[in-house]
Amino acid sequence: MLTYGRRKTGRQVRVALEPCMLAILEKYRMDGTDYLFSILYKVKDGRQVSVSYSCALNRYNRSLKLLAWQAGISANLTSYVAHHSWASIAYEQGVGLPVISKALGHTNTETTLVYIEGIKDERLAKANREQLERGGETRRKDKGKQGRRTGRTSRKDNGRNIPNFQKEQGERQAE
Repeated sequence: MLTYGRRKTGRQVRVALEPCMLAILEKYRMDGTDYLFSILYKVKDGRQVSVSYSCALNRYNRSLKLLAWQAGISANLTSYVAHHSWASIAYEQGVGLPVISKALGHTNTETTLVYIEGIKDERLAKANREQLERGGETRRKDKGKQGRRTGRTSRKDNGRNIPNFQKEQGERQAE
């Protein structure tokens, strides 16, 4: 289990280390240090010297840009992009918003929504279709019965059942 404090929010994040992750950590393990990742220190005159967080992040982002260039990736690769990508991929694969929020160390899901807001979400369109189809099936089964919320039946429009909301609103105004 990897446990760390998220600098931006101060929240503690715990990540279970999977075998593939452990293999990467082992590959880049450095003896003689308390750090799991070597970005928070540098070796100067044969000694380990701590580096400020902002300097370490800057160096890390420069390394990511170099890797992107070497891989022929034209995107401006940064730690933020990696963070955002993980959230987007997890969301597209059906991971729930609260889980993604917790994994990112966010204090609320509203912050997480910013990460996934721009995703072209075919799942949303599919969910809407399914809900509409289910609703239509329910209304067809209940045809002639009273509506669940208002006690009114639905009207037909182009082969679809549509709740009679206009009539209800007009009746409410008259009351």
